[in-house]
Amino acid sequence: MRDFRYIAVIFFVVVMAGFFYLMRDESAQEKREVMDFEEALRKQRKSDFGFSGPGADLHRILAMGKGPDKASLEAHTRLYFRYPPNSRPLSNSMNDLLNPRAIQNSKLPLIRQADRKKIQDGKMNPDDLPESDYSYRFWGPKNAIVGKETLIVYLEVYANGSNDRVPLTINRAMVKSDLKTGAKLLNPPLYNDSGANGDEYAGDNIWTFSWVPGAQTREYWGELLLEVEFTLGDQFYVESQIFFANPKTPGRFTGQFVEKVEAGSLYIEPEVSIDEPGHYIIEANLYHSATGEPLHWAYFNGDLTAGTQFIPLMFFGKIFHEKNRDGKFELRELRGYKNNVPFALADLGNIAKNPSLADTTAEPDKIMLADYPQKYVSKPYSLGDFSDAEYTSPEKTDAMNEY
Repeated sequence: MRDFRYIAVIFFVVVMAGFFYLMRDESAQEKREVMDFEEALRKQRKSDFGFSGPGADLHRILAMGKGPDKASLEAHTRLYFRYPPNSRPLSNSMNDLLNPRAIQNSKLPLIRQADRKKIQDGKMNPDDLPESDYSYRFWGPKNAIVGKETLIVYLEVYANGSNDRVPLTINRAMVKSDLKTGAKLLNPPLYNDSGANGDEYAGDNIWTFSWVPGAQTREYWGELLLEVEFTLGDQFYVESQIFFANPKTPGRFTGQFVEKVEAGSLYIEPEVSIDEPGHYIIEANLYHSATGEPLHWAYFNGDLTAGTQFIPLMFFGKIFHEKNRDGKFELRELRGYKNNVPFALADLGNIAKNPSLADTTAEPDKIMLADYPQKYVSKPYSLGDFSDAEYTSPEKTDAMNEY
């Protein structure tokens, strides 16, 4: 029976990780253990929701062929449940949450197109690729555009072992629709290194590509591909960058907000005007106004009806105490999307067992709202306005009772 309960706890944390996809009163020694464990989790995180969810680290442990020891599982579960799942601590290391829309790529080896074709044709083993003399990087302010927003993407190439950019000759640039619509050629992007159309400095070897959707048809919705053909010396290269676009929006942020303190936590509620009712995810970050320190990441996950309504985003009270911050706070990076998955969220367990069940539509799985471009500044608060209590819930009680 005890083994069964242990397996049940593992199953529970895996389910919690799946949910994110859709989305101190201890002794001094206990505090130190929790801090050490938290730091270890942060160092190994790849994508973080305040802390990496229990299932994410469990998955990595199992992938290494190791079973999680009970002490680690208990510490991880205890740490995770200090805060509610929809209101988590935010720190400067969590770049994917601080800059959720940015195209952030590391330098990658530049592979000659002739060698790439040999690999595709089975005439070369990827392990036999000659070492590249160059690396490249796409980057930009937004990896997703809504409506008639302009996509801006930059491309730069470096000689290996150097931070000096090298000059390129761009032969052609294309935007292609997603695979479900046949990767069709869409209206082409503009590109230059002459200080025009979003290019900041002429001749700095940073090529700027700009693109606005040419229509509001299905081909312009989904994970699109910017593909660039260029030459460097006497060699020909083709590299690409994925981005998301939807030419129509299911709703919009109105710019109106209300705020309140309830049950020891701060609630800031942005107003949305919804055209398409359905299941929505709305997210935002909270910062300390005086210092700019990131404090919270919070989200709303639920159904919205057509019309205007305020969305409750909870910023958990204990996090203000742990970071020792009072005064005014700034809500930034307000963003959201409508789920367009072809199944009820209640069926997520079945989808996890058989992913092919989810692939029953020719449409992308989300429709994005345009990000709210401004910040909202709260009233001033003292620490005494917020509770220092840990999160409590039946799920936390059930999980911790196993230990």
